[in-house]
Amino acid sequence: MERHGKVTDLHPKVNLHESWAASFINSKGDILGMHRFDSSVGGHSVCLWKNGELSEWPTEKPGVFSAYPFSFNDLDQAVGSGDLYVFAQTSSRIQSLEAKPPYEVHPVTHAVLWLDGKMFDLNDLTDAPSDCVLDRAFRISNKGWIVGTVVQDHKRMGFLLKPILE
Repeated sequence: MERHGKVTDLHPKVNLHESWAASFINSKGDILGMHRFDSSVGGHSVCLWKNGELSEWPTEKPGVFSAYPFSFNDLDQAVGSGDLYVFAQTSSRIQSLEAKPPYEVHPVTHAVLWLDGKMFDLNDLTDAPSDCVLDRAFRISNKGWIVGTVVQDHKRMGFLLKPILE
């Protein structure tokens, strides 16, 4: 069998690097992936390789512990999921001297969207009923249509989200 491919190293040359995964490629050849830091430090970032240049996208925002991309389109819009950590104890009790570590923490997953270098919780951008949680966004089309899963009444179902154009 003849050799038909050339391998390009996409490794971001940064300190404390643990691993890099190139996960998605759009029709323009842009590559989206994850860069994980040294496990003793923790954390990761979402990285985009475009025209040979590396840029990092945010994976954290208030209330979100970490986020992971699942797909992106030719407009550099990406979707995925974000893990939020909710304390089982009430916030007033946590702030009091009565609260003793370790605190019980429960992860909650929300669907997220990256637009113009910023990460957004899709639940904040939709008219979904308050008893629904968009928990994962799996694909985004070049029209901005998003498919994923929503949880309502402890049942997981699929959703299609179409943007409202002004």
